[in-house]
Amino acid sequence: MDNRFPDALCDRLLDFDENVRKQVVDAICDVSCHAWGFVSDETTRLIAEHLRDKSLLVRSYAMERLAEIFRLHCLMCSEASISSSESNWIPGKILKCFYDKDIRPETIKVVMFRSLLPTEFSTRDIVKHWIAIFSRFDKVEVKSLEKIMEQKQRLQQEMQKYMTLRKVYRDTDALEFQKNVLKSFRVMSRWFADPVKAEECFKILDQLKDVEKSTRS
Repeated sequence: MDNRFPDALCDRLLDFDENVRKQVVDAICDVSCHAWGFVSDETTRLIAEHLRDKSLLVRSYAMERLAEIFRLHCLMCSEASISSSESNWIPGKILKCFYDKDIRPETIKVVMFRSLLPTEFSTRDIVKHWIAIFSRFDKVEVKSLEKIMEQKQRLQQEMQKYMTLRKVYRDTDALEFQKNVLKSFRVMSRWFADPVKAEECFKILDQLKDVEKSTRS
């Protein structure tokens, strides 16, 4: 295989057509994922530049594919090379998308906490990789992570508020209870990538709890 193949595509990353740019991102990332070591770190960084592409389609796709590259690299990385892995800069670049007004912060959160590291990793592996990742963050990236963690904390607080509502106010004023519950669901759903779907899931969960309570009674 010609080692210049990925580099030959780089010029097309500047194509005026967003679909062409997306296809080039796709091609280079496919090579990186399936031919470990074939695509240089320099070329991968060119893909990362498209996290600021003028097209939301390209920005979002570049973020997904970079997360995939990092995840696969983590699987191939030996324990001794975790801290020195060439791809440890990728999570920081993804975090900076937090300030992209067109990309929901919840989407960044999903990528960072669900897509970035292999699902088969043990807690020990996850901690080791996060230590290596965090050590590479600059001030902006640290601030982005702090903002995401603040959102997770607010979600937990709102969930606790909902549980308190069910426990304390359920049998006092049904209409007021339902009003407060729906308000709580709307607040919590904002912190998910798909707010509409999240709100529906919360409503179903609430109904299931009612059925469970009736069954026990």
